[in-house]
Amino acid sequence: IHYSQTGQLSKIIKSISNGFNEDVEIESITVSPTPKYTFPWSSDSFFSVFPESVLGKSCNIEPIIPKRNNYDLIIIGYQIWYLSPSLPTNAMFEDKTFLQLLKNTPVVTVIACRNMWVESNKIIHERIEMLGGKHIGNIVLIDRAHNLLSVLSVLVWMFKGKQERYMYFIPPSGVSEKDINEAHRFGTIIQDHLKTNNFENLQSVLVQ
Repeated sequence: IHYSQTGQLSKIIKSISNGFNEDVEIESITVSPTPKYTFPWSSDSFFSVFPESVLGKSCNIEPIIPKRNNYDLIIIGYQIWYLSPSLPTNAMFEDKTFLQLLKNTPVVTVIACRNMWVESNKIIHERIEMLGGKHIGNIVLIDRAHNLLSVLSVLVWMFKGKQERYMYFIPPSGVSEKDINEAHRFGTIIQDHLKTNNFENLQSVLVQ
């Protein structure tokens, strides 16, 4: 289950899913805000979500309707807005059906971001544990460009919708296609632990 405004996180979740073999049945659920957040952002819409994000507010989303009442594993892909979980992410954790699915279920989170994801991960970790889930792993794919240059490139992407190199010196924005395509290896690792139902060292293996 995930929300992706630009489509990048959807590609990452799909790549991770490709790492599972046919022994695993995968159901994909996309969180859908109502109304949708457009992309690219306008200046007004981009800055208007600042206070709500920092304050931990949510937005309206379409009801989450899973096919089953329980699952062996949940993978949550979520975005970070202004160093905080995005409004659609917060809304996901207010959906009653989703909260029922979390109880006693192992959860792996997936983040795609420029940098500075740790505080948001702490918030999401605490929510999962407080709601009865078991946060067993976190995967982070980041923009590998130099920090100062990535500040410029992400603004070009957010406001102009241009992810490719811009004006010769601004590098492509976002997680590289190479990293996205290779994310399938995380799915393979997760499935290996799922087979034995032993997740004690999953995080350390994912990091390695």
